[in-house]
Amino acid sequence: MTNYKVILHERLDKQFAEFRKENTQHSNALDKALEKLGADPRGAGGLLQGISQPELQGRVYKLYVGGPRRYRLIYFIPPPSERVPFCPVIPLYFSQVLRGRLDYSKLDLDRVGEDIVADFKANNYSKFRVLG
Repeated sequence: MTNYKVILHERLDKQFAEFRKENTQHSNALDKALEKLGADPRGAGGLLQGISQPELQGRVYKLYVGGPRRYRLIYFIPPPSERVPFCPVIPLYFSQVLRGRLDYSKLDLDRVGEDIVADFKANNYSKFRVLG
């Protein structure tokens, strides 16, 4: 069995804290979504289409938070590495706009979470914290 762990970048950690404060009724849904990612990230969400970067293709997923009409969480499962003793799951983007109001034409899927992926690849682990 693969040992998955969600690692949260400081930028999204701050965004999640603000979301919980402003949307107390949905903070439990966010916590459950993050638990799903840690338990079975490939089964928790669906593969995100429209990624043109070869190193990200087949590794970026989307998950609804709070039901299919609520919020969208996009996350990345990097290839296994000897640098990390577990299989990381890295949230890249969290839309605080309801799903039906999110304009995907304004969202560059190849650049979503680019700073987070760059920090991970550069071993800037101090910018991340492991959940659970």
